[in-house]
Amino acid sequence: MPRARRMSLWTTLAGAALLGAAPLGASAQDERAVDSYQLSDERVALGGYDPVAYYPEGGNAPRRGDASNSVEHNGVTYLFASSGNAERFQADPDRYEPLYGGWCAWAMARDDRVVPDPEAYSINGNRLFVFYDRSKRNDWLAHIDRDVANANGHWMSFSGGEDEARRLDGLTRGIGKYDLGKKDLAIAGYDPVAYFPEGGAKATKGSKKQTLTFRGATYRFASKENLERFRSNPSRYEPAYGGWCAYAMSQEDYTEINPKTFLIQDGRLLLFYNGLFGNTYKSWNEEGPRKLEPLADAYWQSETGEQVRR
Repeated sequence: MPRARRMSLWTTLAGAALLGAAPLGASAQDERAVDSYQLSDERVALGGYDPVAYYPEGGNAPRRGDASNSVEHNGVTYLFASSGNAERFQADPDRYEPLYGGWCAWAMARDDRVVPDPEAYSINGNRLFVFYDRSKRNDWLAHIDRDVANANGHWMSFSGGEDEARRLDGLTRGIGKYDLGKKDLAIAGYDPVAYFPEGGAKATKGSKKQTLTFRGATYRFASKENLERFRSNPSRYEPAYGGWCAYAMSQEDYTEINPKTFLIQDGRLLLFYNGLFGNTYKSWNEEGPRKLEPLADAYWQSETGEQVRR
């Protein structure tokens, strides 16, 4: 890891001291923000990137903010790409502030402070994490339960007790076993809600303009209505077995799926392989879902530790 982008605790505190004392009347939270957050010399967070722009309602992609749209919160200045995003932040800053003071989450899990690349990020548990680079992001996502627990403890020690665990609501998980494509795209970009009756009851491609990241996996939707349905109840719509073929999972194996071959069973979305070597949807029905489903459930749980969703 390049040394130029590493910062020790002593370097961070010394740099903060050079900025001067906290403004008159600043709270303990203000002082902690200035001392422990990853900031520029002007106390600007995220390298000047707009924290709301990472979210669907803010643009769904990293964007630099502008000094004409700035908000100071707890002694930290945030820049925004639009006045609308600045207003969204002011209405709910706890939602949009990056975790761990804007330091690389992967490094924080290892009790280190590393300046991130604001374009290497993940929205997970509806929270913004930033990373030194994409490889660190991918490693963190593959071990997220372990790394979040470590990062929370190290951040609390470093920041003087600021608890990030309360902001995560237990929505973390490892996605190393999930069937995800580039940029962690689930179901090859198909709309998970469209498979259900309320979403149209047929396999439908999602749109890049209607995208939502939930617990590390990115989903696309054919309509804003379907995106909102997913947002309100994601556990209902996420595919079973991390998006892998349900029949293969019952055979203790991982097989890619054909997004057009599916079954809604017991309120869950099951996906199947359908290609040159056959159609596992037919095998699932011929051998019996009541026999195969418990086998698939047990194997997936043993692999990931996830509880079966109904």
